[in-house]
Amino acid sequence: MWKRLTMANTASKDKRGVLDLKIRIVAMLPAVLLVFIAGLCAAQTPSREQLPHGYSVDGKAVYYRDYELDIDPEGFEVLDAHWVKNTRHVFFMFTPRNGQEIRPWSWSEGEEGDFYRLNSLLGFFDRAVDPGSFRLVTDNLAVDDFQVYYFNTRPPVAAPSVLQNADPESIEVIDENYARDKSRVFYTRRNFGPCTLEQADPGTFSVLSETYSKDEKHAFHNCSRIKNADAKSFRVVSGFLAADAKHVFRSGKLFPDADPATFGRLKHRFGNLNFYTDAQHVYYFNSKVDDADPRTFQLIANYFAKDHQSAFFCSKRCHKIPGADVATFRAAPVQSAWANTRVYARDESRVFFCAEHKDEDPCSALPDSDPGSFEYIGQYFSRDEGNVFFREAVVPGADAATFEIFEADEHGGIYRARDKDKIYIIRRTGAPSFYEYEIEAAGQS
Repeated sequence: MWKRLTMANTASKDKRGVLDLKIRIVAMLPAVLLVFIAGLCAAQTPSREQLPHGYSVDGKAVYYRDYELDIDPEGFEVLDAHWVKNTRHVFFMFTPRNGQEIRPWSWSEGEEGDFYRLNSLLGFFDRAVDPGSFRLVTDNLAVDDFQVYYFNTRPPVAAPSVLQNADPESIEVIDENYARDKSRVFYTRRNFGPCTLEQADPGTFSVLSETYSKDEKHAFHNCSRIKNADAKSFRVVSGFLAADAKHVFRSGKLFPDADPATFGRLKHRFGNLNFYTDAQHVYYFNSKVDDADPRTFQLIANYFAKDHQSAFFCSKRCHKIPGADVATFRAAPVQSAWANTRVYARDESRVFFCAEHKDEDPCSALPDSDPGSFEYIGQYFSRDEGNVFFREAVVPGADAATFEIFEADEHGGIYRARDKDKIYIIRRTGAPSFYEYEIEAAGQS
């Protein structure tokens, strides 16, 4: 009896064990199935190859920052952060400006809402770009087997230019502004080029500055040959200035009668850099300052100068100020942030307002002005102890002690100011070249 019961209990335990095993197997099936499916997907999905500058590629697509791009991955190659290509096209990636149209077929969304467009170069030129041989030489120069390309402004703002007649096999970059091949020299400065320096010899060519260059026989400024320049003695003096043994040039143009041996920039502490002297003359831009003495000439403000016998106002050109007392002549003091430039000067007896709205005598004396208390407020307003002036005219009834500007639209020709009693509106009524104004005054509400 005991034996049969024991055997029965053992059989019951075996049945329960088999049942438990079946239950465990059934419970494991979903996990096993998921592993199988994941493995199957992994076997069917090619791994993604990471490329520079945020690109990646697999057998089906090209990605930028994990966003799929509409580019055939066959032969895909990253040239730099902006340029990529495949076997059929060359592309440029850029961040669009505000307001540019977003076309679904050519745009993909990037991080933080930025948008990027991939723009093919094909169709920009008479001869299509050859992607297989396309390569970047510098940031703004590229070649394929047939053409040399210059990127003056990044696409799509403007299409790249082809350096006409340039040889792709022998092209070399001299610096960021110049390139040459076996027979020509090219000026490629951004926003100025590209152009061919006519008559330049690539074998003897040398760069002197960003804008000046020369070869054995010629001197050049930007894209132009400088006439009458002696290449052997040609040199850059500073910035826009150059000279040879007999001449001085500014921006490639001849300074009349300037002496290269003694020519130089006038030394001063102001921002106006357009004054020069030699042993005989003073120059402003490319013109001589009439009757100015180079030994005593000095700049006393950005637009005012004097020598031992005359005072000058220099804007578009330099003018003598008739009647100014040189010994006491100086620029008027400025006491306001509204003063964007100096247009007033004074001596011991008069105040002068100067503005080059006519070719002769741009300076006039202010009526009943007091040089001792005079100050320039700005935006063509000034005052002394008893008067307020707009340009050379008195503002009728204005209180000098409390007068202040609160709005100025120089482009529109409207100015607004106030004192303790009134608001003043000054409007330009004549054509801009005539500088005619009317002044209105009203009580403050």
